[in-house]
Amino acid sequence: MKETFLSLPVLLRIYLGIITVMGLLTFLTFGIDKLKSMMHISFGPFKMTLNRVPEKTLLTLSVLGGAYGAMLGMLLFRHKTRKTRFKYSIPIHLLIWIVLGLLSIDLSPSLEAMLK
Repeated sequence: MKETFLSLPVLLRIYLGIITVMGLLTFLTFGIDKLKSMMHISFGPFKMTLNRVPEKTLLTLSVLGGAYGAMLGMLLFRHKTRKTRFKYSIPIHLLIWIVLGLLSIDLSPSLEAMLK
């Protein structure tokens, strides 16, 4: 029997949806911020830089489910890898989301039984 996404337990579908959407959003945000960090426009004594994405925003996206995207963004774009706050908090966020994923697999059968 072939399993489809809709045949997965409810909590697992919610979990996969959150980490997919938030991971992609976070990855793209890391990429945009890296691009903005490299763009400087100079006209003689005048320098212009683009507005950067606040670190608080990047960390919030990671906490809200984008830890996978944040980790990939850090590694692929080599962005925020020297910042202590990012170096330690992103792996912790990732670990938390892995545990939540395992819990969603474990708790889904009992939740579905309660709903029936």
